[in-house]
Amino acid sequence: MKALRIILIAALSFVFIGAGIVWQKYTNKEYGFSILLPRYWYKEEGRYNTAVMALAPQTDTKDKFRENISVMVSYAPSDMKAETYYAISKDEVMKTIPGEEFGIQEGKIVAGLHTGRLLTFSSQAEGIIFRIITGTWVIKGRVYVVTGTSEDSEFYKYEPTFKKVLRSIRIQ
Repeated sequence: MKALRIILIAALSFVFIGAGIVWQKYTNKEYGFSILLPRYWYKEEGRYNTAVMALAPQTDTKDKFRENISVMVSYAPSDMKAETYYAISKDEVMKTIPGEEFGIQEGKIVAGLHTGRLLTFSSQAEGIIFRIITGTWVIKGRVYVVTGTSEDSEFYKYEPTFKKVLRSIRIQ
């Protein structure tokens, strides 16, 4: 009986303390998508030309950077294929970001019924090394780009959150 109580207490502790992030479904009717975002992150629509941006809570007053997730939606030329769009936009991103990119990884990611392109890389700006993960989907003439950004040294903590968000996008 005592062993059962210990197991029950341990299980409940996991549920209440370490179970992880509480999620909130965000829906954007204008752009026709929904996505899961961490409930306790600060959310703002339209910031920096995004459909929505979520900022992690500041964990320390000495933090130089708040980890974030953003969703951008734009229109793709109607005759352009997804792979072509991805190649062009990747080149543009690499030209836009200051400094040299490193640790570049590419792949595919599935969210709902749609397969997109995954790009992860690091770059340095303003004395901070960032790690960026981005998923890109081209569907019905629209481009959906979901990005997670953190300090490179903190990426391992946020990568599971970023990947869950990327896989959660549902495009109508």
